[in-house]
Order: sequence, then structure tokens, then C-alpha cells
Amino acid sequence: MGAWGVGYFENDSALDWIDEIFHGEDAFQLLVDIAQGIEEYDQVEVDDACGAIVFGLIVASIVSRGKIEVKHPILEEWIKANEGFELGEDLKVVAIDVLKFSISNKSELKDLWFENKDLHQKWVDSVNKLVVAISAN
Repeated sequence: MGAWGVGYFENDSALDWIDEIFHGEDAFQLLVDIAQGIEEYDQVEVDDACGAIVFGLIVASIVSRGKIEVKHPILEEWIKANEGFELGEDLKVVAIDVLKFSISNKSELKDLWFENKDLHQKWVDSVNKLVVAISAN
């Protein structure tokens, strides 16, 4: 990866997902597809884990009514264009599941972060913050 940091958009895979979301026909179906892939293979690859985190951030921002800030102009525009979209409980559950899986021992991304002892816990905490925000709403 060229870009690499604990921020939600500080990696190339997450940035690629922004393009998929913005130009795709059904962004939330992509989240469901990620979840189905995880269930099917019982492992999440780096790109899908990054996608799960981006989607988790979107869901957390929507359900928290902006208390969790996206802080990315393209996604802020996309969320504003989709204002009023009501997320069903099933989509919230899917988002929580893929976020938790992304930081589990079956995640390739978690393995990469575990190599960085200084930032690993900060990254895990940033993902757990999304899980808490979605669970609370």
C-alpha cells in the first residue's frame, strides 16, 4: 500500500472504495456483498476490510446524525445527496458484523496492523468507535 495510517482514509484501499460508493448504483449493496464474502470464505482480505470500515463510518455517520464525522468531501457529498435514507436494523447489524470481523483474528488487515505495536490499539479503537456509534442508535 502506498498510503498507510490509522485514519479511516489513510490507505489506498479505502480511497478506492470511495470511488466505488460514489459511482456505484447501490452503495449499501456493496456492504452486503462484503458481508456475504466474509461469511462464505470465513476470512476478510485487506481490501474488503478497508471497505467494511469505510461503510461502517458511513453508517455510523448516518445513524448518529453527523456526530460521527466522515471528514471526506466526496463521502460528505454522497451522504448529503442521500439524506433521509433510513437504514434498516439489518443493515446496521451487517455493518457491525463486518467491522468486528475486520479487527478479528481472521482479518488480513488486523494482521498487518498487529505488526505495528505502537499504532495497533489506536486502529482497533477507531474501528470499535464505529461499532459503538452504530450500536447506540
